[in-house]
Amino acid sequence: MNISSETRKKIYDLSDTDIMNGVKAILDDIKNTVSNAQVKNLENICLSLKNVESVMDFINHQIEKGKNRNFYLAIKKYIQEDIEKFVNMLARSEEEDKVRYILVKEFIQHLVSENMYRNAKKDKNNKKEATQ
Repeated sequence: MNISSETRKKIYDLSDTDIMNGVKAILDDIKNTVSNAQVKNLENICLSLKNVESVMDFINHQIEKGKNRNFYLAIKKYIQEDIEKFVNMLARSEEEDKVRYILVKEFIQHLVSENMYRNAKKDKNNKKEATQ
């Protein structure tokens, strides 16, 4: 089932505003970034398996491992609360799974980009401090 162009536009509008702001808030709250490899793994899971259940399984596995636990707990909470709120706001019942997946994919792609940007900025500042 394809989603309507109107719903798709609303998703992308949300992506550029609320979802991006959610990503920034998560990274601000945890006061740290994770390795670029870690977020790319999350993105690869999302893009290759194309379903939210697999993404949540990966997130839960990372929480159980304990490394970057707060990061993954924040992601899980955002998906369960905010993404679900957006799904309820946007989707007709027959579109819910597709809309949910697109929203999660948008969220993860913003998360990867923002995390990588912050890591690059941190590396640049560290190099600058090392040369002074």
